[in-house]
Amino acid sequence: KKSNSPVYTVEQITRLLCLCREKEPQLYLPMLLAATAGLRISEIIALRYENIDFLNKKISVERQLGRSIYPNEQSSNRPILSQELKLKTKRSRRTVELADFVLDEILLERQRYEKRKASDPEFLDLGYICCHENGQCHNRSFYIKPYNRLMEQSGISRLPWRKFRNTYATILAQYQVNMKTISKCLGHYSPDFTSRIYVAPQKQE
Repeated sequence: KKSNSPVYTVEQITRLLCLCREKEPQLYLPMLLAATAGLRISEIIALRYENIDFLNKKISVERQLGRSIYPNEQSSNRPILSQELKLKTKRSRRTVELADFVLDEILLERQRYEKRKASDPEFLDLGYICCHENGQCHNRSFYIKPYNRLMEQSGISRLPWRKFRNTYATILAQYQVNMKTISKCLGHYSPDFTSRIYVAPQKQE
């Protein structure tokens, strides 16, 4: 089902996350980071534990994963679709505040990561937060099938995954967060651009 709404509501996001945790657990943390930190999928799969500042409750966005258009930049020890790339723009390099419950989930994932590392001699200790069971990084299309399954089960009209960024911006705006702050969190060049393109016009509860 396609949606006429440009963003998800807070209630829909809450329902999706609860359902995701139960039905598609491998997608739960990526969806949580998309919905609560406004990260792009290419940025989420590039996050390492070293990018998390637990003390100051912040995440540093420093790279993305994807396919390089320059063959000489490709690393032979990782999949072609999961090359480490520079961020989209200079402003994409940013720090974003994380809620306590998101930090808790990252800590839980870290425990699972360490457990897998200890039990699997062939585990790839690359430090990625969202990764395969063997530690290998995801490519940016890994979310598509579980996301489609989740949306079918949820009964909520499906929006493209990238709309989590719009949802994040819209919810912050509803809570009267300064547009300059929202723009900075999303890595945009201007608050006007964020307001015009990312914040949904109609009032959401």
